[in-house]
Amino acid sequence: MRRFFPATLAFKGAALAFALLLLLAAGAAADDTLRVRPTMVDASAYPMVRVRLTAADGGSLPPDLDKTSFRVSAPGSRRVPISGLESIVEGQTGVSAALVIDSSGSMAGAPIAAARDAARAFLDRLGPEDEVALLTFADSVRVASAFTGDKEAARQAVAAIAAQGNTALYQAVADASSLARTRGSPRKVILLLSDGADYGSVSQTSRQRSLDSARDAGIAYYVIGLGSSIDRSYLQELANATSGRLLTAPTPSQLQAAFREVAQLVKTEYLLTLDFTDLPYQGETPVRLTLTSGSQSAQADLVLQLPLAIPGEIGLPAPPAASRFPTAVLWPLAGLVMLGVLVALVRRRLRRRPRRQRRELPAPPLAPGLIPAPAAPPPGSAGIAARLVLHDGAVLELSGTLTELAVDEEKGLRRPAASADLATGSLRIWPSNERFLFNAASSRTRVQLNGRAVSWGVLSDGDELELAGVRVRFELAAAQPAL
Repeated sequence: MRRFFPATLAFKGAALAFALLLLLAAGAAADDTLRVRPTMVDASAYPMVRVRLTAADGGSLPPDLDKTSFRVSAPGSRRVPISGLESIVEGQTGVSAALVIDSSGSMAGAPIAAARDAARAFLDRLGPEDEVALLTFADSVRVASAFTGDKEAARQAVAAIAAQGNTALYQAVADASSLARTRGSPRKVILLLSDGADYGSVSQTSRQRSLDSARDAGIAYYVIGLGSSIDRSYLQELANATSGRLLTAPTPSQLQAAFREVAQLVKTEYLLTLDFTDLPYQGETPVRLTLTSGSQSAQADLVLQLPLAIPGEIGLPAPPAASRFPTAVLWPLAGLVMLGVLVALVRRRLRRRPRRQRRELPAPPLAPGLIPAPAAPPPGSAGIAARLVLHDGAVLELSGTLTELAVDEEKGLRRPAASADLATGSLRIWPSNERFLFNAASSRTRVQLNGRAVSWGVLSDGDELELAGVRVRFELAAAQPAL
């Protein structure tokens, strides 16, 4: 037994080394996995739809990608043509990046120092075609540096960040979204660093409104949560709502790696342009994006919000050309018509004569509590097809043609003076085949039908619509109680 002991140890050592090699190989294989992730969809130039996406292989961009590397499939296995691909790495499109850094009192000391170092490293990774802005938030939100291509000015603004005060997190998200959406660049990104929750009641907006503003801006939020006191649910919801990403840094020393990863994601993006010109899709359209690089492939599913086709004015067909009758037939027909009219007048006069000689009897008195039935409405006075009832009881009648509605600043519905007035919180309603249809007038409009978020639908009597926070009830004329 003593003779085999060293050999046993050697065998176990070799087995352990082999197992470690397998683990390292598995880890390397996992790092080399091809990944594709859409981060933004822009249908404002429909039928051209732009999809921003990240593609990575082992933390770097796969080489030699072009538009033939991608395939987009729509319902019915129909292939969507790809008309263009722009690579960010090649510098074809600059990035407008907004750094939003928590400067509240809890960031004092090592956290704020690490945040400054990480922000400077992020600036070093930006190219000459990129621009950056810096916002800090504590008791209020401050634009420390507006969007600029001058990286040195941005570094000086970063160096001046000091930590004190409460945490206006919700207000920072709303203000950053408003600032970033003003940029003309098609590539915009917001990097947010926070070490805690909204605190001190200093935000001028609510949690939900801040999320809505970020979602409506359509700009990806890359969120870094520092430490163990972050509002993880809010930060995760913010990243999900904007097709961004949440990264966590348990200690200040890990901020450099988190900022570096965000910079890598931002600089390994593509802009894919899809052409829906000859395709019959509208509304919510699910598509599958497939990326192929070498022997690997990756897939991602996303839902496109395509515009709805609004019906135009229905034109009446032109009357047929008048046919010419022979004169020999026309005059006898005219004589027969005149004879028929004369006979009808004589018969009507004869019927009236005995009624004049008949004695008129008084109408019997009504029994107590009985009310005579209302007279039938005169011809051509049909009622309104449908109506919307607001929360305060006000009624908005819908006609038989296309109706455009918008929410004003006082949370009331109105008909905009022109199509140019339609913006966030606008809706179109029109009749079709004895039903009423509706759709959101812009991609930023948020509509709910009976509590479910939709972009278009068919209305039934009693349905509840919520448009930009204003709730109304849809009623058909036939279902309204008699007055």
